Amino acid sequence: MAGMSIIIGLQVVCYMGGSLGIITNLLLLRSIRSTAKEWKSIWFFQYIAAIIDIFYSIIITGVHPNI
Repeated sequence: MAGMSIIIGLQVVCYMGGSLGIITNLLLLRSIRSTAKEWKSIWFFQYIAAIIDIFYSIIITGVHPNI
């Protein structure tokens, strides 16, 4: 899936930037031109990535970096 490389790239930005990264990712996703089907899958995976990042931060550090 072509979108996976985009997801991986955005995931790195999200991990490095925390909430700022999530906002940036959403803005980047809004600017990406793709088919409706690919758009929905990217949007879905991005939400999963954000949730995973938050849980990962809580589990590893005990607190979300942005708090």
